Amino acid sequence: MIKSNISKSFSSNVESCVLNNEDNWLALQTFRNLIKSCYGPNGLLKTVQHHSGGQVTLTSSSYNLLRNLPIKRPFLRLLVTAVTEHLRLFSDGGLFVALIASELISLSCFTDLPRILCCDVNTILLSWCKEFMSICKIPVDISSMDQMMAVVRSVISTKPACSFSQADILQISSLIIQAFLKTLPPCDSHKPMDQFVQYIEVGGYDKANSQIVDGVLFQLPNDLQEDFLPPEESFHSGSLKIALFNISLAGDTDDFVNTVYEVTEGLSPMDVVTQKLFDIANKLIEDSVDVLACQKVIHPSLKKFLTKNRILVIDRLSVVNIGAIETLAGAQCISSLHCSDRMEGMYGRLEKLERASYFKKSYYHFVNNATPVCTLVLCSRLQETLTEIKSVCMVAQNVLRSLIVNPVVLPGAGCFEALLTAYLQQKVLNVENSLCSNIGCSIYQFKQTAKNFIAALQTVAISNQNGYPVTNIGQSHLWIVPDQHKLDSDWIVDRVCSCGLCTFDSSQKTVEFKNTNMVVFTERREIKTSFGSKTIVLKLNKDAVIDQYDIKMNGLNIAVETGNLILRINHAFSISE
Repeated sequence: MIKSNISKSFSSNVESCVLNNEDNWLALQTFRNLIKSCYGPNGLLKTVQHHSGGQVTLTSSSYNLLRNLPIKRPFLRLLVTAVTEHLRLFSDGGLFVALIASELISLSCFTDLPRILCCDVNTILLSWCKEFMSICKIPVDISSMDQMMAVVRSVISTKPACSFSQADILQISSLIIQAFLKTLPPCDSHKPMDQFVQYIEVGGYDKANSQIVDGVLFQLPNDLQEDFLPPEESFHSGSLKIALFNISLAGDTDDFVNTVYEVTEGLSPMDVVTQKLFDIANKLIEDSVDVLACQKVIHPSLKKFLTKNRILVIDRLSVVNIGAIETLAGAQCISSLHCSDRMEGMYGRLEKLERASYFKKSYYHFVNNATPVCTLVLCSRLQETLTEIKSVCMVAQNVLRSLIVNPVVLPGAGCFEALLTAYLQQKVLNVENSLCSNIGCSIYQFKQTAKNFIAALQTVAISNQNGYPVTNIGQSHLWIVPDQHKLDSDWIVDRVCSCGLCTFDSSQKTVEFKNTNMVVFTERREIKTSFGSKTIVLKLNKDAVIDQYDIKMNGLNIAVETGNLILRINHAFSISE
């Protein structure tokens, strides 16, 4: 008998000169315009909904936007993946990365210069950016409440979907800092810091009602029977022993999936599993456990048995809540039914467990003042804004934590990009022949390519600004003039810049900001004196708008490297079975 080996046939489509394809070009422009319109505090919101209907998401944040975009073009998916990885590490700055990268790709495609040359020049300019960032960074005193408020306010005021008023910004910033200070972990703690702050969203109430609660809140299920509520007299105070399970206690645990049973007639495998569950229950009773909390479901008969023996039973906690309670109680989650002999060392302790009511809803309130865990209750009259508010609070917490490791920031609101533009223009003006020879281009070609890089930075600096952007020769910060007729008046004299760190010097020449022709390179020779000392003295104040240093540094790296990678793509293969 002869066997025939028939291999599957595959068809493939090969697309050459990917970025020259009109459809790809239009997709890139659409993506760039979408990102650009969301950028900054004046960015426009987007609604996201599945084509078949369902919930409508209102957002301008990169995370919520990119994860919902139906992107099919391989080079755009590569860009989105890079942005997503940046967000995974830093939680913020996704729009910055996406906008810089898409601008670089778009502008580089307009030139007649080889794209490999564009990549080489971009790499050199990136190294100059890093050099300048070490000059421009501003130290943060994390013991100063004014400076910490400036950091938090700079983060949350850039999210238009939150609909924050100035009073809301002050209120939420204060709560974020309080939560941060309350939850600073001990030096020997190895728990992820994001487990120390929990969030509860409450719709229908004003943002001013947002508050911090010590410990962990878990909402009682609506269908919870009165028999399973905590007894008032036993669970209000004292030291409570708690056992945590992150497996199902309903008889469907994976512990028994591959087990072979030998049973006598009339005995079912389910009886064996149930008996094991009751053995665990008896062990909990024997160890004087007060509370059993389970991430998944607990069998009703087991719940009734434990409740009769005065053990409070809480199930369906979810992975988020079980992690928070594990941190709060100092417990260790029990992940198997076959470790009853080791359970005693895995229990935790609570100081108090009570029923509490917040905003007409009932909660279990887990309290242990010895552990720095708290819950941030966020309120908003609009349900659509709660997800964005929670997201921005989490980002602000991550930024504050990063300041513990590296307490430096950069000027925000476009001023960093303006300063960086001036620095790069000076460097490009004085570029050496030897540097150009190393990458095989003329000085003219180098300057033309650098012009695209600088234009990308300028686009980011003035995206969605309401007015006319200007700068001056000596200070190189960014000022936004609301009316074009005021460009030649004294209106700008003594005005602070966009970041709030610099007052306009009327003795310096004013120039329009977005201009990257070679005349500007020539006019800016005086900038050399500004950067010649290699130091920029800026002091953070309470009204400053800043950007986190690590986010900006990593964002620039990711944007330029991803842009260069996409510019080098020539062929795309689409393989179908």
